[in-house]
Amino acid sequence: MKLRDLERHLIAHGGRKVGEGGKHTKWRSADGAHATAVPRHSELGPGLVHAIRRQLRMPPLEQRLSRCYATQRASASWSL
Repeated sequence: MKLRDLERHLIAHGGRKVGEGGKHTKWRSADGAHATAVPRHSELGPGLVHAIRRQLRMPPLEQRLSRCYATQRASASWSL
């Protein structure tokens, strides 16, 4: 998943950026009780996205594969 798609989801559900670190952005949940650090990579794996969402107590997001990730998966299935 693209980082910008995750950020849009977090903002849409009340999340807010708290600060910037070296390679991570700190986020808080809507009620301010939960916080986590989100790495600033262009692509985030599904396990990491799930962990971030769970730590911030956010609802599940629709499972959309980014174009780059879907291409990698398709090319892996064609290899012999």
